[in-house]
Amino acid sequence: MKHRKEIIIATIIAIIICFAVVPLGVNYAFRHVAPIDILAARWEASDALNYIATTLAFIGTFILGLIAWKQNTDLQKIETSRFIADNSCEVFLESIQLKGLDRTACNLDSEYMESIVVEEGIQGCAYRSFKIEICLKRKSGYSAQVRVNNMLIFIGNEKTEIPIWTKRYDDTFNKIAITEKHNWFNVVVVLKPETKKKIIDYLNDNCRIMIEMEIELLSVSYVSTKVKCRGDFIKMNSDNLENSFILSGKEPMCFWGGNIAYSEKDVSARIEI
Repeated sequence: MKHRKEIIIATIIAIIICFAVVPLGVNYAFRHVAPIDILAARWEASDALNYIATTLAFIGTFILGLIAWKQNTDLQKIETSRFIADNSCEVFLESIQLKGLDRTACNLDSEYMESIVVEEGIQGCAYRSFKIEICLKRKSGYSAQVRVNNMLIFIGNEKTEIPIWTKRYDDTFNKIAITEKHNWFNVVVVLKPETKKKIIDYLNDNCRIMIEMEIELLSVSYVSTKVKCRGDFIKMNSDNLENSFILSGKEPMCFWGGNIAYSEKDVSARIEI
């Protein structure tokens, strides 16, 4: 709407200049003595008609050019929207599995291809870690890479629970495994020693886990889909510490957060393969 108003104003100004300002200026010049000979020429009727015809042709061409430019801009927007829609992804959390509870991740910058999230408030190298293998049920679209921007984990029982607030370690995207109906990837969770101890204590009990994470799924055409996934999980086997968790019965939720079209140079991995 704003551009249309600007185009109308520019057209009106051009018409006023061509059909009012210029003729009045020429008429004014005819009534005064020219300071130099080159300005002493007089317009004949044919000159005035030629001027008007040329001006009308210019205005017509100008308007047609504006219309063509507007149509081309609208077409580009439609093509961009269609390209993004064709490369968008929709997923739902289906299951998770905890791994590496007896180990601590080291050399995060050079040895881990997985997404890494870090608990808020960690000081220096005093940290512990574990992995979460995440299975996403794919509704539409195929993604080649993933980035976990943040993750909120609630772990506990029916009486008490602890929240773990984490955010991404860096800006890199990471590979994702694809099956016919699912996406799989690992997340390394770096957290405080006392937080991990509480997690182990809860895992020894019949605990529940709620995960809410904001991720970016990147297609092979570098179109990113931001989604926030949420799911409640229960243990499949209470005897195992490193255990798989399945949905508790509540429907998982997914919130669409928009799409971003990246260029290839904007996408990097921590370890190139």
